[in-house]
Amino acid sequence: MRNTSIQPDHITFISLLSSCNHSGLIKEGLDLLHLMKIEYGVEPREEHYVTVVDMLGRAGQLDDAYALVRSMPIEPSKSIWLSLLSSCRAHHNVDLGEVAATELSKIEPSRGSNYAQLLNIYGEAELWDSAAKLRALMKEEGLKKKGGCSWIEVRNKVGVFYSGDSSCPLTPQIYGALGSLRRNMLKKESCFDIVKALLSY
Repeated sequence: MRNTSIQPDHITFISLLSSCNHSGLIKEGLDLLHLMKIEYGVEPREEHYVTVVDMLGRAGQLDDAYALVRSMPIEPSKSIWLSLLSSCRAHHNVDLGEVAATELSKIEPSRGSNYAQLLNIYGEAELWDSAAKLRALMKEEGLKKKGGCSWIEVRNKVGVFYSGDSSCPLTPQIYGALGSLRRNMLKKESCFDIVKALLSY
């Protein structure tokens, strides 16, 4: 960029920072965040900070990520706190995970998945008392993590399936068919293991 007349914009820097993030080029990413304003006059936006917080978090540099969040000239958004919370879970940082979850709860108090992330951090750290207290709070507030969802299109009709949902009137038949498929696969697997064992002699 320095050797051409092309002027980079905020999208250029998102691409560059994302590349640094996914390549583990921490120093280069931090340099870019600094240079984009100083050298190119491009003011970092929320998405730039989210990318750098994620980059630092993936590298396990959680204290640096938190320092960046605290020093940003913009108000940290839910995306920034969620990125930090996810990194805390990946790197088993309970204390900072609690901070990120608390900040998230201020922004989105009724989103159960934010609490579920912290619950997972407690569980992985075997902090059962903290997990029980958080679970009780979630129950008291009526907070639940929304289940995953998948869909399939058959004959121009879309069927949507939610994790743990059994409200469909055909649920017993669906589970019956799945059970039958599972049993057949297990039979085939055990037959395969027997043939494999016989052929190995």
